[in-house]
Amino acid sequence: MRVGKAGLFSLSIILLFPSALFAQDGACVSTGPKVEEAKLQVQKAYADFVVVASHADADGIENIYTKGAVVIPPGMAPIVGNKNIRKFYADSFPRGVLADDAFTNLSLTICGDSYVDVSEYSGHFRMANKDIVGFHGRNMVIWQKQPDGSLKISHDAWGDIKDPKQAAK
Repeated sequence: MRVGKAGLFSLSIILLFPSALFAQDGACVSTGPKVEEAKLQVQKAYADFVVVASHADADGIENIYTKGAVVIPPGMAPIVGNKNIRKFYADSFPRGVLADDAFTNLSLTICGDSYVDVSEYSGHFRMANKDIVGFHGRNMVIWQKQPDGSLKISHDAWGDIKDPKQAAK
């Protein structure tokens, strides 16, 4: 049996993030008032991420991720732990910073204290040479609700969409 890139991505998500896919009580929801409220929380958390990333704030990035967070950048090995994620972003800031980014939720499933979010994003980087470079893609982020009610990222994977026509599919 051949498995395409999309199948491998889905399989890797399931293998890497199994605890986030099943709530302790087995009840996951993807519709209803609780999900609509969670979408607003996720939107605010994304906005906080954009502010921190646009200011090249590596400490702020570290605080957005849980201690054991996993980030899977396109074409790279997973980066584990918020301190290593901080270093990943800090190393990239000299090349450019986020100028703007907009996220459109495609689906959100709540499983216990985990919010499994799939979004489409688009925005611009402000490069070190002052050029502005656009980007567009999709991500899967697992947000973990904290005791104070805030959200932190426990798992983050994304990929660019090269052909804008593919965005609608």
